[in-house]
Amino acid sequence: MESVVGRVCSVQEGVVTVIVDSPVSCHRCASGKGCGAGLLAAGQESKQIEIRIPAGMVLHTGEQVRLAIASADLLRAAFLAYGLPLVSMLVFIGAAAIFGNALSDLTGAIVAIAGLAAGIFAGRRILKRDAACDLLVPNIEGLAGSPNV
Repeated sequence: MESVVGRVCSVQEGVVTVIVDSPVSCHRCASGKGCGAGLLAAGQESKQIEIRIPAGMVLHTGEQVRLAIASADLLRAAFLAYGLPLVSMLVFIGAAAIFGNALSDLTGAIVAIAGLAAGIFAGRRILKRDAACDLLVPNIEGLAGSPNV
């Protein structure tokens, strides 16, 4: 995932407000269909984000910082959105095959669709919780002019 540069506009009690106005170079990310950088820079508009300051980091108004969403958090969200429905579909088909001996094509398709729907429902429900959404808030990686942390 590409880091996005933002400018600190206010610092208050462990929380910093960052204005992001740097465009994302990847066209998939800029349209919100890529790795998640599109969440930080939606088109050409400036966006304000409140972020907790990492321990030990001192920030001042006007400084430029690098922002990114943690890879592990993006991977977890991708699993919930895509992997869980796939796994659920395979589990439903496997269970139906074990308990139903021989499945007709129509029955197999119906069971697969039911498993897929159950996985989509479960994944969306987990992702809608506030705790899951908090993981998709960008983190400050460091100052824009300094080497990667």
